[in-house]
Amino acid sequence: MREKKFNLPFGELIRYAVVGVILNMTGYIAYLLLTHFLLSPIIAMSVLYPMSILLAYFSHRKHTFKSNPLSTRRKHFFLFLLIYLIGYVLNFSSLYFFHGKLGFPHEIVQIVTIFTVAIILYLLFKSYVFRSSHSRIYHG
Repeated sequence: MREKKFNLPFGELIRYAVVGVILNMTGYIAYLLLTHFLLSPIIAMSVLYPMSILLAYFSHRKHTFKSNPLSTRRKHFFLFLLIYLIGYVLNFSSLYFFHGKLGFPHEIVQIVTIFTVAIILYLLFKSYVFRSSHSRIYHG
């Protein structure tokens, strides 16, 4: 029986973390400003998400996963959007439930959700969008 191996490239994980921290902290500051002056938490998160998707796609494609095959960019972007939609639903649900229903401070809910969703997105991006034969998360 063949042994199954998990492969998480350390350098790539560090790049994902650095790019993600920069993007997410910038987004979090924008979120705090919007919620303080203008919008409800769910609306603010919803307004910022489309910009986050574009910045994240180009940043992670170039810097994190170093993926540049012209022939698969459209497919990659479509999969990236689908996965980010999962992230949006998780983020929306988290704010709705923990802030809207249970009354936790939205600032805390959002920062915890950012890190939780980031881990989930990395695993999904690595498995479905920016995968290669030598760098899949799971080999079986």
